[in-house]
Amino acid sequence: MEDAILSVDTSGRSDAPLVVAPSATMDLLYACFYLNGAARRPQDVPAWAERLLREAPSVAADAAALGDRAATSGPGLVLFGLAMDHGYVWDDDPQRFIADLPELEERLRTSLASDAESDLPEAQRTWIVDRAEPDWPRRVAATLARLWREVAPHWQGDGRAATEAAAARVRERLAGADDVLRALPEHSFAQFESLAAKVRSEAAAGRLWIVPLALAAGGGFHVQSDEHAALGFGLQSEHVHARTEERVADVARRAKALADPTRLMLLSLLAGYPTTPLTVGDLARQLGVSQPTVSGHLKQLREAGLVRVERRGNRSFPTFERDAVRAVLDALASVLHEPSGPTDLD
Repeated sequence: MEDAILSVDTSGRSDAPLVVAPSATMDLLYACFYLNGAARRPQDVPAWAERLLREAPSVAADAAALGDRAATSGPGLVLFGLAMDHGYVWDDDPQRFIADLPELEERLRTSLASDAESDLPEAQRTWIVDRAEPDWPRRVAATLARLWREVAPHWQGDGRAATEAAAARVRERLAGADDVLRALPEHSFAQFESLAAKVRSEAAAGRLWIVPLALAAGGGFHVQSDEHAALGFGLQSEHVHARTEERVADVARRAKALADPTRLMLLSLLAGYPTTPLTVGDLARQLGVSQPTVSGHLKQLREAGLVRVERRGNRSFPTFERDAVRAVLDALASVLHEPSGPTDLD
């Protein structure tokens, strides 16, 4: 269920108004982080990302590399702050930001060189100040430009319309709410206690931007820069939560058939003798239980699709469905996938 969730703090303080609106630039930057984890969430990949991964895999791979939050070098999360602090967030498209990246890098490097109190991780700060990769702005700009060419039709069409509608809903809820969190999706990561108080504080101070994201599913970002705070949320937060509930219920039903020592031992026997026909009587003797008990366990395993039972005369011969068992284990792993957020650089 969980999408990439970013939580970044490189903050000072100012008095920016609370704004609720789509942002092509922030959406594009977040898409890199989404793509970095998309392979771990195959069930919830939206149509734009599925098409990109299929038709332009090199673009997807280069963009995903920019979104590698485990990297200790590279521009990474500073791109959000650059866009926010230098006035690129509300452009109609991100092309001005992309074109200006070399100039912004120079400003960033100068600022970091003179600011010993920077909140950036030391490895990343050193990488930028020492120009470990002098041409990174042009490389990043080229990657973002290629990614934008691929996703712009979606964002400028259905994506923009959907984000504008989502922004209107949030503004409507804000008008009648005494808590900013009530205006956000119920299952948004912003509702988590670790972030909720911060979001409330930023909203009360009038420095919070709320950004509906077309290029996300159920995740988003929380970014604090020197001037502003921004909270981005995926438009599919509620749909992803509902789909995950359905998927978990199905996996739990099938996995329940495995959650019994006798049934697991029964499957182990069937798997261990794949070329030997075993009867219910054989299994009962091996397990030290009655034949009706074995039959009851086989019924549950058959209903879960984990065994197939063939009748020959008055005897039943169960067969281990190896692929079906593997599918249950894979499904269980998929709902317990590696967490993708939040990333916190406070």
